[in-house]
Amino acid sequence: MSGEASKESGEIGEALASELLRLIGWKPTLKPISIPCALPDKHNKTSHGEDGLFIYNSPFLEGVTDVVHVSVKHKKNGYSKGSQGIRSELKGHLTELNTIIACAQLSPDVKRFIVSHQGKPKKIHRGLLVWMHSDKESLERDIRQDLGGTQLSTEHTTPIFLIDSGRASFIYNAIRHYQALGLGDYSFYYPRLGNSISTDQERFGNILPLELIASDIIPIRGMQEGRPLLHLYVREHFSSYALKKAYAMAHDFGDAWVESICIGFDDYNESHHSQARDEALFAFQDITKVSVFSYKSSLLSLLENKS
Repeated sequence: MSGEASKESGEIGEALASELLRLIGWKPTLKPISIPCALPDKHNKTSHGEDGLFIYNSPFLEGVTDVVHVSVKHKKNGYSKGSQGIRSELKGHLTELNTIIACAQLSPDVKRFIVSHQGKPKKIHRGLLVWMHSDKESLERDIRQDLGGTQLSTEHTTPIFLIDSGRASFIYNAIRHYQALGLGDYSFYYPRLGNSISTDQERFGNILPLELIASDIIPIRGMQEGRPLLHLYVREHFSSYALKKAYAMAHDFGDAWVESICIGFDDYNESHHSQARDEALFAFQDITKVSVFSYKSSLLSLLENKS
């Protein structure tokens, strides 16, 4: 890729990532900065470019503040066709971000930013690789099945989370769908993971944390006519089994505070799936008010208002 084309692709990636991070509440972030390399002989560099840094108090781990180092990569023409090409590129991106994080932890600028946040006693550094493309025909391609053979060296000690274009599309479609409902303010819901959340800690907020970014569900808590409701967006094809699993999960999340549960699948079709929906929900005797919908709009979405 020529220098000009590479610059244009990078700018597109930064614009996409900026808007996506804004949607999930990751604002403000520390803008791109240059970090002195702490190991120039080993890394063969004098400095690293960090695309962003975001700090938030973990809603899942008591007393922990997450320090997330963000790297943005973009391809105009889509991912490699074969799994080997995807794994090779991904490995390179992960290795680069791992070295950036290693040096960023020693950077005075980064340390000052962390101190100014006034977070929790324990700080955990983690990475977020936003690796997207802008090929419309394959925008929602799920590359998870291509990643199984990715091998990293023992030097990769920092957990790194991945947003590819498929996951970015899921996050975008879910949030935009809820916003389009016109129900007003909303929060991301933080389900209890074992005993990780203390009783005095809020279980909802404006930030989508890494654990939910990596998840195939997005729980959104809102209000309708003064009553709480839970929208659960699921990254899974609709089936009776998938709906039963999602309802059980949503009912557990609700923890008695929710009166209405709305469960969304991208491919739910009222004219094809209503019978399977009814059969699945019939299994629950103490059923809360439930509706099932598609978070991808089409003419058939008009039928869902009747369910």
